[in-house]
Amino acid sequence: MSSLLLLSTADTDLLAVRRAEPMGFGTVEALNPARVDADGVQRLATAVREGAYWAVGLRLLGGRRAFPDGFDALCRACAEARVPFLAWPGERGQDLELEAASTAPGHLLADAGRYWDEGGVENVANLLRALSDAFRGTGFGAAPPAEVPRNGVYRRAAAGSGRPVIAIAFYRAHWMSGNLDFIDDLCRAHGRRAARVLLLQPSRRGPGWYARSRHRMPGRGQPPAC
Repeated sequence: MSSLLLLSTADTDLLAVRRAEPMGFGTVEALNPARVDADGVQRLATAVREGAYWAVGLRLLGGRRAFPDGFDALCRACAEARVPFLAWPGERGQDLELEAASTAPGHLLADAGRYWDEGGVENVANLLRALSDAFRGTGFGAAPPAEVPRNGVYRRAAAGSGRPVIAIAFYRAHWMSGNLDFIDDLCRAHGRRAARVLLLQPSRRGPGWYARSRHRMPGRGQPPAC
């Protein structure tokens, strides 16, 4: 039975894919191109030509230049084997080079990109359902991409104890993919040291995210440490 091949430069995407596979979906091979060497590229291209995959998708931060030889080899192999080839940028916005290389219908490529952009296990699960229904004729049914907040608070500090508050900021992608064990461990470690911990989840670091989050913090003013 053939599989779905997905490659992403973000390990959090791969974690979300592994957690999102619908019941009875079949095999999804999820790889980071940074860990696919030249021999690995050749193996994947050969497998495409031999019918091992029913579709191939790549999500690349930085576009084609993030995986140029592998991108070209997989694109050629898909064209020769008439396997659907989909490529999306790893950040919000359009990448015309990736769109031009993709062979999926434009509306499907755009909808799939929205699932990726919003993120989260449920959106990725619906992405998988949509691809399967389109290319394999299955009847999973896919809900439209669901909007997910770009910033938020993962765990609030307990109010009123008089203990200092430590704010820990981490990337939203970790929360969206369920990759939270290390965050929870860090929270428990600080808690054992008599601190109250506020965990923030900015979508990206940059001017203003901390100031925008202050209104969500317990008490007044900034925590002693972030």
